[in-house]
Amino acid sequence: MQVEVYSRWEIALAGVILLLALAELLSLVIARKRGLTHNISRLVSHFALSLLLLVYIALTWIWKESLALTGPSRSEAPTANWTYLLLAAVIGILVSREVLSHLRARRQGLTRNLSRLVTHLAMLILLLVMVGINLAKWDAYLQRLEETYQESLTAAGPAPTRSRASG
Repeated sequence: MQVEVYSRWEIALAGVILLLALAELLSLVIARKRGLTHNISRLVSHFALSLLLLVYIALTWIWKESLALTGPSRSEAPTANWTYLLLAAVIGILVSREVLSHLRARRQGLTRNLSRLVTHLAMLILLLVMVGINLAKWDAYLQRLEETYQESLTAAGPAPTRSRASG
């Protein structure tokens, strides 16, 4: 039960980050149409960020649904959540890059846009919370997996021993 709650929170946070990324992407498209910016790397970055968040949400949703159907299975159970952590690391790098480039642009006097900085910092904080929830989810999942393994060992009873025949 705890794993499912963590998964729902993780999906919700990824969804909020996705909405913030899409809002930034939309504002970039509008700014480009008005001729206020010519920066293509930010468009690419926010598009990639949105795609990665969609993949993260889809993977979390699929994992949550398959766990609900089958329960923890020892034969197919991943013991590390590298897929999620790698996706989160790339997302974190993209958001951090946006924060740093915005701070650099503010220092050079190229922008006074404070909402962009606040949005990206919020995305970064939410991402850190999301990764923390992911780690807690995997800890609960592995604990549940270990419990089902122990139950199966107990149900099977002791392993038969072979006796030596003298002779």
